[in-house]
Amino acid sequence: MALQSIRGVAGTWVAKILFVLLILSFAAWGIGDFIRRGPTIAVAEVAGEDIADAEVRQAVEADMERARRTFGGQLSAEQARMMGIADRAVERLITGRSLDHKARALGLAAGDQLVRQSITEDPSFRGAGGSFDRLVFERVLQQNRLGEGQYVALMRTDLVRGQVTGPVLAGAAAPQVLVDALYAHRAEKRVARYVVIPPTLAPAPAAPDDAAIAEFHQRNSDRFSTPEYRAISYIAITVDAFAATIAINDQQIADEYKARKDELGTPARRRFKQFVVASDADAQAAVAAARDKTGDAAIEAAVKAAKDATIIDLGEQVPADLSRLLGKDAVDAMFAAPIGTVAGPAASALGKHVFVALSGTPAKTPSLDEAKEQLRKDLQRKHAVDSIINLTNSVDDALGGGAKLEDVAQKFGLKLEKVPAIDREGRPPGPADRTPEPVALAVQAQTFLQTSFETEVGQDSLLTETQNGDYFVLRVDAVTPPAVRPIAEVRAKVVEAIMAERRAAALDAMAKDLLGKIQAGASLADVAKPLKLDVKETAPFTRDGRATGEAPPPAIVSRMFEIAVGASERASGAGGAVLATLTEIRPADLKAEAAQVGRQAELLRSAVSDDLLAQLAAAVRADANAKIDQRALQRLFAGSDG
Repeated sequence: MALQSIRGVAGTWVAKILFVLLILSFAAWGIGDFIRRGPTIAVAEVAGEDIADAEVRQAVEADMERARRTFGGQLSAEQARMMGIADRAVERLITGRSLDHKARALGLAAGDQLVRQSITEDPSFRGAGGSFDRLVFERVLQQNRLGEGQYVALMRTDLVRGQVTGPVLAGAAAPQVLVDALYAHRAEKRVARYVVIPPTLAPAPAAPDDAAIAEFHQRNSDRFSTPEYRAISYIAITVDAFAATIAINDQQIADEYKARKDELGTPARRRFKQFVVASDADAQAAVAAARDKTGDAAIEAAVKAAKDATIIDLGEQVPADLSRLLGKDAVDAMFAAPIGTVAGPAASALGKHVFVALSGTPAKTPSLDEAKEQLRKDLQRKHAVDSIINLTNSVDDALGGGAKLEDVAQKFGLKLEKVPAIDREGRPPGPADRTPEPVALAVQAQTFLQTSFETEVGQDSLLTETQNGDYFVLRVDAVTPPAVRPIAEVRAKVVEAIMAERRAAALDAMAKDLLGKIQAGASLADVAKPLKLDVKETAPFTRDGRATGEAPPPAIVSRMFEIAVGASERASGAGGAVLATLTEIRPADLKAEAAQVGRQAELLRSAVSDDLLAQLAAAVRADANAKIDQRALQRLFAGSDG
């Protein structure tokens, strides 16, 4: 966990950008607030300085957003906890702070010139001409929602920390004898001849009698059992339900329109071309050269006066997005300048910008009538959230005082919902041959089901918030444990499973018999011919089954690396049984494959670096007296018992 932080500050712009993304909040992107929010608390301490819960929260939410992208948006809060996302976020923050502490103690720093040079010399930002291309730089930052100032600050931190980690990385190396041995093992290739025996060639098994069905049913009872069901009573407090009951008058809508008028419409948009110069004097000369021209002609005249400047087409931009790149002051100037006229300079972290807006559309704000219905819905939800907060506090107090769900529902005018039986997937009981539809719930199913199966029978859960802002509290009224379904209900499925098992056993017995004949002196072709099976030969393949031509069936790969040339083996795979004879072993050629050996050496060097950096991380953390408050960390998560 700590190593990811150290390696990130010593890597490419991709790693640096990811590092920043890990410390930025993605709350505006709709990340579920599964972390408990309250008074500021210190989650960790490094060199006497606190790492507050807000900083940890931002890192965790950013990690969750990245993980959700990886898993297709299906990551739950519970899965995030199981994956140790919070723990890794804290470890990363502590290691970074500890490195900063060590850098300060050593008097290390990175000046503006070094930062600028590091950015402009980064090969990742080079254009087609091989030199630094600001357009490439800005596009990368824009794609990752970073501003210049953010990236410059990140680079400065990276350079300072690199002065601590650099000497350790410089000494990392792997012994050549180890490199050669490991490469020779991994790169060895084997060639085999094989046949695949399809299941249809195996003798048809006999249908099971009643005794066999009963025995199989009993032996595999878990395969033919109902899931655990729970009977649930619950109270739901939802935003939508409250919003529908709230009346909003025209005056409230008018006041809301006045307060939010600027944000209701579409922002101004402009298409810019620009270039960067080093000084105000250069900028003024460029603007003066384009004074009597407009549009593309103006910017071309300006860049000619600026000599070495390169025109960058920023495309169409809105103020908010462009501000992330250039900063608010520069963007304000760019949107205030007349369209078609070269203007500047507008200063950002990387220089003085001379620009022209080639075209644009002004901001558009809807009229009160146009925005009325949306404002009504927004106000209803806003008041509903306020009402829910007050109500949930009162409900929580009542439950804490020992009140039953029925009494709480009656006292606060809430509906007590009943679910007679529900399984972990949210489904009610149903017949063995059909999957029933999930039970309709008043709140988000995922959080509700997780809580339902974590709560003891007869007990109330905590008042729990879902990811969309609703609340519920539930009681487990009864638990129906898993039960084996009677044979009469699942007889067809039992017979199907028995027949599949018997077919597989018959095929394996057939393959075993044929293998015995090969081991007694017959060839693979001899046993394949009567069965009309094609004998195939693989291309040379490695231990992971990769081959440049005919690849072996996956089931037989590992077996071929366990036997000698001329020996045969059998295996069972998805397409049937496989018989194979090893025909050739091709050792790795370390001289001819020097480039690949070099890559192996680099992988080992990286592993050695990891070990050294782990020791460095432990040392700087100990030197900074780093501590984690595990109780504080646990209290960040909604539903913790804190």
